[in-house]
Amino acid sequence: MTRQTINRLETGEQNISEKFLDKMVATYPELAESVELQFDWVSLTFPDVNGKQVIDDVIALKRDLFLEHGTSQNFYTREFAYAGEKNIYIQDFEPITNPETQEIEQRTGTTLYLTGKGTRLFEKALLEQNMTWRDFFIKARKYRGHLTRLDIALNDKWGLLNMDEIVRAVQEKRFWTKSRSYAIHGNSDAGWTVNFGKAPFIIRAYDKQKEQASKGNETDIKNRVELELHQDRAEQVLDEWFANDNLVEFTIDMLYTYLWFTDELIADDLLTGIKARDEIEATIKPMPSWQLLTFLGHKRKGSNLMYKAVGYYSQNEYMVGKTVAEVMRLLQKTYPNPKRGVISLKGVVNHLYTEPLKFVDMTGRDRQYQH
Repeated sequence: MTRQTINRLETGEQNISEKFLDKMVATYPELAESVELQFDWVSLTFPDVNGKQVIDDVIALKRDLFLEHGTSQNFYTREFAYAGEKNIYIQDFEPITNPETQEIEQRTGTTLYLTGKGTRLFEKALLEQNMTWRDFFIKARKYRGHLTRLDIALNDKWGLLNMDEIVRAVQEKRFWTKSRSYAIHGNSDAGWTVNFGKAPFIIRAYDKQKEQASKGNETDIKNRVELELHQDRAEQVLDEWFANDNLVEFTIDMLYTYLWFTDELIADDLLTGIKARDEIEATIKPMPSWQLLTFLGHKRKGSNLMYKAVGYYSQNEYMVGKTVAEVMRLLQKTYPNPKRGVISLKGVVNHLYTEPLKFVDMTGRDRQYQH
């Protein structure tokens, strides 16, 4: 990229086209890797089982790792907290004694909660169980699990967004959203948070690095854009994912469709109407950082939510890891073979397995690697 091109981009003389962005990603592949997608909150309600059954059968963790105590939250009477902390916890109903029969009765109905930290902890458990998030959600549905909340985070590790710029755009009405509700919290020093919409669908942008610093933690995530979905809106994401194998694209499309920032003021008459969003994008210069974030999100064919080695013909699962490289390391450790990958005189790879393996990401998409 020449200095002249950079100057034209900075002064607005040249627009950021999709062709230009494609060239940028091709030249700087690490740019696309700086934007990642991950689940950041998951809560599921199970109408037909109790808390102990969820621990034993659904999440398959050791029950003695959970601290059991009473609760009055969410109309439940009992809670199981992993390691005694509310990162992974389950709420249900304490068994009661029937005064007439003196028999102990257990009412069914349970909710599993995975907080932001809880989702990261649970991913480690999924790795140990050789499962992906997709596998888990399919399993949960077999127990009639229904999502009550699902947060999907788009992490900006590059610093593409500037939260001061986002806040100014909101204050100056240089944005369009399907929801009329929005709110700004915080400040430049402690970090901004901007919410758009109300349940069942909220979009939230905030300074993740400053938020974590205020808690004494460190993170390589500079900013985060979250999609918080409740009830049927959350279930819609799973339905689309399972039906069309497009979790990443569908998520970014929701963000792209519901929220857009510009570099210029939007006239009031453009903010209404069925085609308002299309007219704004066609006639008003977009905010480059927001445009780039959504574009790079689309370029994320997978996410950091794990990869899986499966049989090329049988589709049997062999190993799960957070990256293709990690999966390969685990395969080599679990199935040591000095002949792995050696090509015979006939030009045929000597596979340790009864069939070749291929790698798929957590959405089930073929990553086009073979082993």
